Amino acid sequence: MGSSATLTHREYQEAVAKVLEHYGFITRPEFWNSAGRLDVFGRCARRELCGEATVAVEVSRTSRLESDISRVYRSGATYGFVLAVKPVELPPVRWGNVFVVRSLEEFESRLREVLGVAGEQPLLTPELVRGVQPPRYADLDEVFERFGVPEELRVRARRLLLHARTTYYHLYVDDERSPTGYRVVGDEVAYHILHQLGIADLERRSRWRTYWVRVLDEKLAAIEAEKHVDRVEENLRNLIDEYGWEVAFIAACSGGGLPEQGRPEPMLLVCEGLPRRVTAAIGALKPVLWEGYRAFRSQLMRLDLAFCETASLRLCRMLPEAERALLKLVNDSVVEFSKNEELVKELATLNVLYNLFPLSAENYSTLLSTLSELELRLEDLEKASQEFHRLGLVSRFIKDRPPYLVVYDKARFREAIVEKIASLRQR
Repeated sequence: MGSSATLTHREYQEAVAKVLEHYGFITRPEFWNSAGRLDVFGRCARRELCGEATVAVEVSRTSRLESDISRVYRSGATYGFVLAVKPVELPPVRWGNVFVVRSLEEFESRLREVLGVAGEQPLLTPELVRGVQPPRYADLDEVFERFGVPEELRVRARRLLLHARTTYYHLYVDDERSPTGYRVVGDEVAYHILHQLGIADLERRSRWRTYWVRVLDEKLAAIEAEKHVDRVEENLRNLIDEYGWEVAFIAACSGGGLPEQGRPEPMLLVCEGLPRRVTAAIGALKPVLWEGYRAFRSQLMRLDLAFCETASLRLCRMLPEAERALLKLVNDSVVEFSKNEELVKELATLNVLYNLFPLSAENYSTLLSTLSELELRLEDLEKASQEFHRLGLVSRFIKDRPPYLVVYDKARFREAIVEKIASLRQR
């Protein structure tokens, strides 16, 4: 039987959405509005069940409870719910339409109360929880304790599990010079602990001539990842204070790539549930923030929140749970930034000029679709290009037909764009 104590963040979101849909709501996960990105937002579609109500729900795991309460309150929803799934002291709530609940069952009960649902109608949440596939073990420390595994080995085994969940963890590499035919490149002892517990196994990657660790219990790995992020929450806050919210946002949205192997260029970032123009505007700042970005990523690796492929160090990723935590922690800063609509528009436009010009024939349709997604027009590109035309770096902008703009010196053009982005950030 499943237990709400062993639900992952995603499963909480899915369960909340199903409960809302059961009572007549249309739901949207990762929904952006004036308060930022909400875990779930529901709008009533069946007036006989829920009238004209809207509901905003936050699953509170890493971000501060007070921030989550404020977010659902500022969302403008008829009712706001904060599902507090970590043990914290509940602050007094002064807003009558915001409720802090401890479980899915309490969430559903309070929802029924505000909607006036008849008491004899059975609850949905017990059925939802029973339908969740439980992990092999409810808690990794619990099984370690049972077998008396030393603390140092627990740390190594957990790190390997988090690494294998995030990117390829190669344990063996083929080596013809070795008597065994392979060379150990990972933590063999930690792997054997997880393997004996049925949590991990090996899989052959013939193309790379390696054996990599495959996680057998993804649910347990996700739960352990969320617990690990909870443990280092204060470290994350300190990193954001030190390097800036923009750096944290770009790291959370940009996915893999070693800082040393990446390039200090504007990025047309895409982040689930966030407006494309806003993410593109923040992504434009990457070259200006490059040194801080590299240092920030290194600190994430030190905290076991990001890992590199062990065989080649070419592929690096952040824990999905760390990405989500960072986005929660910088939410209010993103909201404030997005209010400066003119700055957002300028930065997004410069990002398009940098990444898509000089425009090749195969990129004509890409440009138009990108402009549509960013809610920009050719007139915006024309306006932004005028300064570079005066510098003698590009031709006049002709809106009639592609390629619209001729770039004379691509390298200098791009340098000038980055300089312009840097000046805008100082405003």
